[in-house]
Amino acid sequence: MVTIENVAKIIILAGQSNAVGVGYKQYLADHFPADKVKEYERGYKNVKINFYSHDFGSDGFVDTTTGLAEKTKPTFGPEVGIAEKLTEDYPNEKFYIVKYAIGGSTLYHDWLSPASRAAEGDNDRGINRTGYCYDEFASLLRKSIRLLEERGYKPEIRAFCWMQGESDAFEQNDVDAYIKRFDKSSLKLKPFNKPKQRQKADRAKNLVCFFLKLPHSKV
Repeated sequence: MVTIENVAKIIILAGQSNAVGVGYKQYLADHFPADKVKEYERGYKNVKINFYSHDFGSDGFVDTTTGLAEKTKPTFGPEVGIAEKLTEDYPNEKFYIVKYAIGGSTLYHDWLSPASRAAEGDNDRGINRTGYCYDEFASLLRKSIRLLEERGYKPEIRAFCWMQGESDAFEQNDVDAYIKRFDKSSLKLKPFNKPKQRQKADRAKNLVCFFLKLPHSKV
C-alpha cells in the first residue's frame, strides 16, 4: 500500500552550464544576510540530491547544499534555490533531486534520446546512437530510483527542470527544430515511472509552470 509517508518525490534537474551552477559561493554574502548564507552552506536535510555535475558526483543521496557544481571551483547550482523554496513551502515533506548536468552539452547530439533519434531518422547527420548525456542521465535516474526503492520508498517523478539551449543556438536548423526535438526526446519520463505514476510525470512536462505555480500547487 502506497502512503504519503513512503512516497519519494523526485525532482529532476538537467541541462548544461546553468544547471551545473556557475555562481561563486563567496558572493553570497554580498546579497544575503549571514544567517541565510549559513543555511545554504549547512544544507537542507529534507531535500536530498544524487548528482553528477560537470566533473564529479555524489554516488548516492546527500543533503542539498553549496559546492555541488564543480569539483575544482567553489560554485553552487540551482538545486540550492530549489531546496530553499521547497523547504519554505513544504517544511514537513521530503524531496529527492536527481541532477545530471554537463557544461556545453547540446540537445541534438549529447542529449539525443531513443525517441528523438527515431523522429530524426538514423541517417540524419549520420546519427545511429543516443547521446552520452542521455545515457548517463538515464543511468543515474535508474540508480536513484533503485536506491529509494531499496529504502522502502515508492519513487514518483514530480518535476523535470531543464536548463539548456545555448549550445543549440549556433545553427539556424537546430534553433528552428529545438522545441520539436525537446518534445520528441523530452528525455521521456515514462520509461522511468511505474504505470500508475505516468500521468503525474506527464503533468511535469511544462517546466516553466513548475517554477511559477509551485507555491500554489501540490507537488
